[in-house]
Amino acid sequence: MIDVKDVRVKMHSAQESFDQRDEQRRVSNGKLYESHGALCLQFRDDDSFEEIVTRIEVKDGREVAVRRTGTVTSELFFKKEETHKSSHKTGFGCVRFEIATRELDIDADTEHMKLHIVYDLISAGGVVSTNYIELEAK
Repeated sequence: MIDVKDVRVKMHSAQESFDQRDEQRRVSNGKLYESHGALCLQFRDDDSFEEIVTRIEVKDGREVAVRRTGTVTSELFFKKEETHKSSHKTGFGCVRFEIATRELDIDADTEHMKLHIVYDLISAGGVVSTNYIELEAK
């Protein structure tokens, strides 16, 4: 039986691109649990247009996978100082890009999850934006 803990999820994200900075802050309820050797956090991100389900998996305390599903589906993989291919699927097709993780700090167990992620989004060989994620679930 999987032990599931109800948590409050606070997320602050920012994107810097072409000398502009866009920020978002969200608070929602979620579930924190272990599954197949990974610590998982799942929560709904309701905005005015659609409902998005986000699932975050922390593996070995060193890497993070973020999967978001809704009208747009995306998969992001983070491992400190590594670059990974990712995708963003929309009704108009799939956009492929790379994620170069600059910083990745993980503090997580079955009671809480705290993430600090800084990464560059790379397309066509160039940095499109620098992105920041601060997440706390407890």
